[in-house]
Amino acid sequence: MIRTITSCLLLLFMLSANAANTPSQTSDDPSLSVTMSDGGTALMSWTSFGTSGNYTVTVTDLTTNRQVTQFGTASTGAAVTGLTGGHSIRFVVSRNNLEIIIDEVTPG
Repeated sequence: MIRTITSCLLLLFMLSANAANTPSQTSDDPSLSVTMSDGGTALMSWTSFGTSGNYTVTVTDLTTNRQVTQFGTASTGAAVTGLTGGHSIRFVVSRNNLEIIIDEVTPG
């Protein structure tokens, strides 16, 4: 069974000193979509944001409080494997001091 979770921006932070860690939203807010399967795989897709450079993808298992993976990519999508069924997972995509964050529970 595949379950699709689409999130309009859940959380966007400007982490620069000028923003003083205050959430900021505009009409061009990025979005993040995560499609999870029973097999411990998540397919991530997001809209382009930031001005330049690679995106950093960080996936954390919130149930065990352990980082599953972290990597850089120039694309606007990624597959993450090795997720544990029934665990809460945090998906974070960041670039140029902006972050998109979505928390989901893996099927299981």
